[in-house]
Amino acid sequence: MALVVLILIAALVGIVVYHFFFSMSNLPEGTFIKESASPSNEYVIKLYLVDGGATVSTAIRGELVTSTGEKRNIYWEYRVDTASIEWKDDHTVVINGHSLNLLNNDVYDWRRK
Repeated sequence: MALVVLILIAALVGIVVYHFFFSMSNLPEGTFIKESASPSNEYVIKLYLVDGGATVSTAIRGELVTSTGEKRNIYWEYRVDTASIEWKDDHTVVINGHSLNLLNNDVYDWRRK
C-alpha cells in the first residue's frame, strides 16, 4: 500500500513539474511584435516578445492560429529579442532559422534541444 502511495505522489509531482516548466500551453503572453499569414491564408503565425524582467532574458513566443480560429503555441526561443518569419510553402514555416512543418504538428522549444 505504501508503494502505491509513493508511486501516486511521484506521478503527481511529475505532472506538476511538466505542466509548469515544460508545457507549451503555459507560456507567458508577451507583447505582440509581428504576424504572417501562410500563402493560402490557412494559417497565421503571431509572434510575441516576452520580457523576463530583471532576472530572466527576453524570449520569443510563436502562436499558430488556424483558419478555424484554433490557437496553439508552436515556437519558444530564449535569449532573443527579434524574429523573422518565412513561409516555404502552405504548411512549412521558418521562424528564426527553425523550420516547422505544421502538418506534422512540429514545434520548436529551446528547453528540448
